[in-house]
Amino acid sequence: ERSWVKLDEHTTAEMSVEQLAHRLIEIMNRFVEEHPAYFPILDAPVKYKRNPEAKNRLRERIARIFRSKNPTLSLGTAFRLANISLQIIKSMNALYAEADAQERSELVREYKIALAAYLGARLTS
Repeated sequence: ERSWVKLDEHTTAEMSVEQLAHRLIEIMNRFVEEHPAYFPILDAPVKYKRNPEAKNRLRERIARIFRSKNPTLSLGTAFRLANISLQIIKSMNALYAEADAQERSELVREYKIALAAYLGARLTS
């Protein structure tokens, strides 16, 4: 959660939707690079349930950012877009964990394109 703290509707105000999408991917990418134990923990047989309040705080933070980009979005729609965006980002993890360094940079590039296209379609329409 600390990785996302500096990201809010004020720090993203001047960002384009594409820049915002890239920033979201970069935050996750930096986190996994700085925390090499992240993937082994994900694969551990222990079932860990994240605190629902923390999970919702992140989604609410991202939903507020999305609403700042498109004030016509309802809170429910913005929250749904945040959930989908986080699932897109999360889906990168499985591929990233198995990739070598060259492939990782290409995966990051592809996920930036995918998230930017999704958010561009949803936040600018």
